[in-house]
Amino acid sequence: MDIWENASLTEKGADLQNKLINGETLKITKVKTGAGKVSAMYLRQQTEVANPVQELTIQPATIADDNIIIPVLLDNIGLTESYELWQVGFYAEDPDEGEILYCIAQAAKGKDIPTEQESPGYSIVWNFHFKNSEENPFELSITPAGLTSMRTFQEHANNVDIHVTLEEKNIFSDKYTKAEIDNKFSAFETNIDWKEAVDTYTDILEMYSKPQDGWTVNVKDTDYTYRFNGTDWVAISSNSIPNATSELNGLMTKEQAAVLNKLDNAVGSLQNLTTGEKQNLVGAVNEVKSQVTQLNSDLDNIATEVKTVNNTFGYGTFSNGYVSIGKTVCVSFQVLLATNIAAGKVLCSGLPKPLSELAIINVYDSSASTYSRAKVTYDGAVYVETTHNSGASLLINGSYVAK
Repeated sequence: MDIWENASLTEKGADLQNKLINGETLKITKVKTGAGKVSAMYLRQQTEVANPVQELTIQPATIADDNIIIPVLLDNIGLTESYELWQVGFYAEDPDEGEILYCIAQAAKGKDIPTEQESPGYSIVWNFHFKNSEENPFELSITPAGLTSMRTFQEHANNVDIHVTLEEKNIFSDKYTKAEIDNKFSAFETNIDWKEAVDTYTDILEMYSKPQDGWTVNVKDTDYTYRFNGTDWVAISSNSIPNATSELNGLMTKEQAAVLNKLDNAVGSLQNLTTGEKQNLVGAVNEVKSQVTQLNSDLDNIATEVKTVNNTFGYGTFSNGYVSIGKTVCVSFQVLLATNIAAGKVLCSGLPKPLSELAIINVYDSSASTYSRAKVTYDGAVYVETTHNSGASLLINGSYVAK
């Protein structure tokens, strides 16, 4: 059920809207919550949300019909005082005045936001729909995706089986939470602008001769994905990890593995020597062997071969898979669907089991140009949260900590 009663463009926002008629781009800078409220007739006059409390996380925007949908995430990480939420305000950059309050939404009834201690992991996502046209230059509507009711919140707060003890919290205090990982990926993805794929790397330089920061392109002949960082095109896909050298961490080749095995065998044979120099020589060789063993361990933690996932139900053609760097699992594979897959169905299996029993990774449907999520469950299976149609090309990526 929608909690919002009024949504309005502010007077400053209307002024900015008029400036954008000539084709300039609207730049949203931040979204904040407010613990105060005003009469609906005064919403347009606000220049700041009433009693500002939190800055929210802006999720990747999507386009549906003539609507631009901007999801915003509210969580209680680091929140030490609970409050009653009444307002959500979008701020934008005005070329003449700097940052302004662009538009604002006010609830019909205040919503209680608990502290992190009261309800660890609490979060809400609202989808704000922006529409621009000659007939209606500004429309704003909000859908409460993921809204938590107070009854659900109380049941969650009273469930002792799903809350950690102080001792457990201290053990995992130096590890990223699911929300923190989601926020990092969200921050990364908001600066990715996918462009049409090219045949070779040289084609990138020719087709996109004046790139902007965040432009991202897939090269078909190597299947590498490159992103422009403002200065250079940098490979960002997991399959672009180079082979290790004396100066560069990376994947170990079969030739490097053969050399290490040969060295290990040679050190073992020296144990049969009975010469007078045996003690000094074996001592030196044992030291080298210890270093090689440590090197093997370090290489195992730094890089490994790309492993494929299991096409459990034959949904299509899979390419790439995942790599494990220590306990961190980096997932990046593509699926060309040969049949429809419904929301909540298992797309594939064979991934390492998540440490937290459930991990969230991202799904980009290049056919529909939409983002969604998938869940990696305790048994290493991947469940999609959105229905995808036959013929769609899905890019699944993300990372999580394995057991």
